[in-house]
Amino acid sequence: MSTTTIRIPPALKARASRAAEHAGITTHAFVLEALEQRVLQAEARAAFLREGGKRLVEMEAEGVAVPWDEVRAWLLDRAAGKVAPRPAARRAGAGGVEPVAPRKRAAGARKPGAGRSKPA
Repeated sequence: MSTTTIRIPPALKARASRAAEHAGITTHAFVLEALEQRVLQAEARAAFLREGGKRLVEMEAEGVAVPWDEVRAWLLDRAAGKVAPRPAARRAGAGGVEPVAPRKRAAGARKPGAGRSKPA
């Protein structure tokens, strides 16, 4: 294992030490866990942004999307606990907007939101 020296302001070090003691672990272990969580968070955000970029390129190439006002209304209904039908994607064209059939997921693809862990 490599060694890295970091300078921690005294007040933050005291807070970390108290939190570690409360958790029943050493300050060293506490700092390692905090660093691990932050690295995982940064990696997850980077993966999310990569995936979003890919989907945006795909959406723009296909010309298929769901209007924001319909997505927003659907999300607000869901957040309020209402059962709401998912808005349909449409292809924008010269003659207006035409509905498109929902895309099938690739073999092995997860449902949206599947596999997300709930906060502890």
